[in-house]
Amino acid sequence: MSQVLIYVRGDHSVEEYCFFSRELSPVLIDYKEVGITLLYDTSTKHTHLCLIKLDPNSKNYQNQKKKSPNKNNNKSSGSTKPQTNVSNNENSENINSVFQSPSDLTLLSFSDIVPVKEATLQFDAHLVSCISYELKRSRIFRRRFLKYVARNFRFKPFIVPNSVTNSHVCEFFDSVVLVPYVVKLVLLYPRQKIDYAWNYRMGSQMMRRVILDDAMNWLSTLGGGYSSLGDYFQHHAEEAGRISLQQLKLAERMGDPVMSARCKIFFAQSLMQRGYIKQCKAILRAQSYHCKSLLVSDDKLLALYKSLKWRLKHLNDNSITNS
Repeated sequence: MSQVLIYVRGDHSVEEYCFFSRELSPVLIDYKEVGITLLYDTSTKHTHLCLIKLDPNSKNYQNQKKKSPNKNNNKSSGSTKPQTNVSNNENSENINSVFQSPSDLTLLSFSDIVPVKEATLQFDAHLVSCISYELKRSRIFRRRFLKYVARNFRFKPFIVPNSVTNSHVCEFFDSVVLVPYVVKLVLLYPRQKIDYAWNYRMGSQMMRRVILDDAMNWLSTLGGGYSSLGDYFQHHAEEAGRISLQQLKLAERMGDPVMSARCKIFFAQSLMQRGYIKQCKAILRAQSYHCKSLLVSDDKLLALYKSLKWRLKHLNDNSITNS
């Protein structure tokens, strides 16, 4: 049996809700039940929180069959499509099948949700979004949240308005669901302030980064072509080295240490192709320390370092055999 109901109420509807047991674990609603919503009674001017479920044998269904179709019912739903339980994935399929035509509404039975004790909290909409996410995710947060509500807001006994009598409730609702504790989170929509100054500042930084990334992509494509021909032609290896230095300057302006390390390895490859083996080994040794000092290892950088290291080893073995 559910012990706690926590729901988020907007202006005219229930935005989100979830039932919890005494152990504060989510309670799965039966697959026949659709969800909870708000019903506005035009005669009593009172909004009811009710549970909706599919039930052809409900009193509401039988009463509507006896009434003539020309008469309008005094009660009308005060919300749009009711929300499903966040813990039950099967209800989403039921909602699509229920609300296909207005005649399907006669298959619904309404159970009035009456809390024994309730607490009403008014929070900012952004804060309520974070609270609802953590309530579904963390059991520890649910326990501490309910302790916070009990200590600061207190659960007060639910008082039925004088305009609502037992005859009004029994006339429309098929049954009454008693919930020991209900927490109502009322949304407060703050006035949104657009920070134009920060937008202009971030826009310029974003455009600068896009331009630098585009230049880096062009240089990488061009440098890769020259580097592939550098094994056969000396001037192509020299041009690949110049392009690597230009990439290094761009990487330093972008503040990307991983890209800077790649550019240095590209330049070391150009030195190897031109015969500067000692300088190439010195750069590789420095970049090996840099790769190990990274907090998050980069697989592409490690693969690039290992490939150049194996090429150097292969070049040394060939020089020893030839000598």
